[in-house]
Amino acid sequence: MEEEILEESFNEEEQILHTPESTKYSVYARTDENNRVVKVFSNCFEQPQEGDILIKSGSGDEFVHVGYYQLLTGDFVHGYKIQDGKMLKCSAEELEEERAFKQNKN
Repeated sequence: MEEEILEESFNEEEQILHTPESTKYSVYARTDENNRVVKVFSNCFEQPQEGDILIKSGSGDEFVHVGYYQLLTGDFVHGYKIQDGKMLKCSAEELEEERAFKQNKN
């Protein structure tokens, strides 16, 4: 009789120990008028606006805390752009072009 009670208790605990599915988050990029990335954020903290581009989705810190993107270089030139719906690093030529533009503007 004790075995039956223990078996029933074990089966009840099994149902309680169900592991829920991981929460899925999405990472978005916001661009300026030249398609340079000016902001990267997770929908964990902010909801996307019209025009924001979905970069990736998934579970874990990589999709929540996105401060690891170095959006600007040491001299405040944009390091990323959106091209064909994808976030890409700017080429050396694009970085130099923006630097030259900023110098001519001052």
